[in-house]
Amino acid sequence: MGIAKLKLAAGLAAALFSGAAALPARAETKIMVPGWADYSGPYADIMPGWEGGRVAVIEWWNATKGKELGVKLGYKGLDGRYDPAQVASLWPGMLSEFKPVMVFGMGGADYAALKTRLAEDKVPMVSPTGGYGFTWAKNPWSFNLRPTLAHEAAMYVEWRRKAEGLTRPLKVVVVASEAAPAWVDTVNGIKSFAAGNPDKLKVVNVIWTTPQPTDLSTDVFAAVGKGIDAIIVMTNTAGSVAVKRALDNVGSNVPLVLGAHNGLTAAGAAIGGMEKLNNTFECAAVAAPVKGTEAAAFYDKLKSSYGLKANWNSSTILGISQGLFVVNIMGEAISRYGADGLTGEKMRELILHYTVPAADMHGFTGDMAMNNDSSFPLRGLIGYCATVKDGAFTVLDGAVPVPEIKKW
Repeated sequence: MGIAKLKLAAGLAAALFSGAAALPARAETKIMVPGWADYSGPYADIMPGWEGGRVAVIEWWNATKGKELGVKLGYKGLDGRYDPAQVASLWPGMLSEFKPVMVFGMGGADYAALKTRLAEDKVPMVSPTGGYGFTWAKNPWSFNLRPTLAHEAAMYVEWRRKAEGLTRPLKVVVVASEAAPAWVDTVNGIKSFAAGNPDKLKVVNVIWTTPQPTDLSTDVFAAVGKGIDAIIVMTNTAGSVAVKRALDNVGSNVPLVLGAHNGLTAAGAAIGGMEKLNNTFECAAVAAPVKGTEAAAFYDKLKSSYGLKANWNSSTILGISQGLFVVNIMGEAISRYGADGLTGEKMRELILHYTVPAADMHGFTGDMAMNNDSSFPLRGLIGYCATVKDGAFTVLDGAVPVPEIKKW
């Protein structure tokens, strides 16, 4: 693919009084990296932090590494509404307007729309969300920085069994919607983990609902009546809030398990305060939104110097981690091939064969090494499990191994 370039004018300026000419300023090349956003769909509530993180990282890179390379990255978000049909309809325009060599993704809806187009058009896509069983295939063009949401749900299972010294399997109900392929896939992944580990997990039931559920009290009442150990929700904030309110309505203290994207900070904001999320948990293979860490210090830098306005929470972490991976790959590619020599094929090869060092991810992930067998890292990952204590996000274990799950 070509690159949209903007050559800044660099004329010769006459020196004061002497009439001597100064050296010409260095030409700056502009490269656009567009991305999918959701301003009006199921993730619109977390998009300000997510997109704000992307933009702030680009501003930081432009002022540091980009300045050294004579390159300025530009960003433009397109409202895909987390809807495969909308993403597919906007893709030709994104290609023709920006001629991208890499794009920011959101997740399952983007992949569902572009799973063949990315390879055909030779444009890799990078998402900070969990991967999917349907992207667990060779020769990927779409890449996720985290394992699947099913892997992260399994982290909770492993953590809780160890924390409570359980020898029996946890009995869980999963709440999901068939409106998004990614949500259906997560249910299948959790079932796969249960099938491969019957001593650890039993899926008692799946409650299928709408993308924006309201009252789930009847379904949740029936679920807790089966003596379950937890309810798992890996859809969106609306799903998290609906299930928590239903648990409160039926007077149940059954633990609620969420993902980073629909977790404690997002659900807490939507429900009227994190203190209302008693016995609610979040597990993810990414940095936790707590103070006093390398990641938190980098966030502070972005907020103080590079225009980041979003709060320090899981949605902002999605955007910053995604931005860091993208600019590191872009910077390495420019160093190797030059700003005028970039193509989507070269970017993909670099994603597959270059390990972004943990130091360059500033505490948001460890070393990031992709592979040609799936869209996401498969081994050696760790993450955190957290809950709410005294109204605050509290990490219970910051080094929870990500379990292996048989491919589904």
